[in-house]
Amino acid sequence: MRADRLLSILMLLEVHRKMTADELARRLEVSERTIHRDMEALSAAGIPVYAERGAHGGWVLQEHYHFRLNGLKQDELFSLFVPLSARMLGELGMEPASEAALRKLSAALSPSLRRDADFARERLHIDGAGWSGRREEVPSLQLLHTAVWEERQVAFHYRKPGEAGHAAPAGNTNKTKRIVHPLGLVAKGQTWYLVAAEPDSATIKSFRISRIEAAELLPQPIHRPEGFELAHYWEQFKQELQSSLPKYMTTLRINQPALNKLKHTMFVRIENETADNDYFLVTADFQSLSYAIQFLAGYGAGIQVLEPEELRLAVIRHTSAILAMYESPASAPLPRPEPQ
Repeated sequence: MRADRLLSILMLLEVHRKMTADELARRLEVSERTIHRDMEALSAAGIPVYAERGAHGGWVLQEHYHFRLNGLKQDELFSLFVPLSARMLGELGMEPASEAALRKLSAALSPSLRRDADFARERLHIDGAGWSGRREEVPSLQLLHTAVWEERQVAFHYRKPGEAGHAAPAGNTNKTKRIVHPLGLVAKGQTWYLVAAEPDSATIKSFRISRIEAAELLPQPIHRPEGFELAHYWEQFKQELQSSLPKYMTTLRINQPALNKLKHTMFVRIENETADNDYFLVTADFQSLSYAIQFLAGYGAGIQVLEPEELRLAVIRHTSAILAMYESPASAPLPRPEPQ
């Protein structure tokens, strides 16, 4: 994490007062070029660091400067404490280091800034694995962000999946205006969700922000359920969603790059994984035959379908049709899509 490295540079300079770029690079296990970029970033942020030239030169922290974090602005502090997906950090082996760095940073904050950091972590969650790669229009996002940060209720119309996107006109009785207590925002890949509680109810729901229309910020404060944790709620929500979906079990022989992609593909659950020389034998649930074909056909020799036989045959037909299309003249009509 770059924020962790910048803090480490400041702590090292406060102890040693002067260090060369080579010394800092070796201590932090980065290149000297990275150190120079970091020092420029610190200087631009108002930290009194400067370079002394000559044989005994190096990077210097002004003598009377003492490292404090109280000068951080609230939005800058929030950006440092926005949590990444615990699963992604775990796969990189960085989760313990990330938590340790945040604990150190939190300990250096004043009580008021520490409360602001906790506030940010409880209201914004980043889940890096997206449902799809398509970016959605979210005109209500800034208003909902304000509602979450100011802890104010919001009212909006919510469009059902498949409905055309348009704001409900005044007096339209086909769409009911919802009033909710916003608890947090979740970024799922490129898709944004509002997590909110319903008034006079213990029910907490997730709303896809691209389907929210005619959002209105209300003056009434929200009631935040005691003990609510956004990241914990979201993980439970995903597990419940996945368990309710249909199953289509497959057995695959797959190489490492394709396996990495598969692990970060939503709506695919890996049930079992064993090493097979340079490949892996994987049991994976794709929910449907059509979804399995759509994913597997894009990996060529990276994935071999072992079971079920209908999927093997479907992938053969799919790839054969692609090959035949490219072997035909460019003016030839495209083949009709095969029914799924």
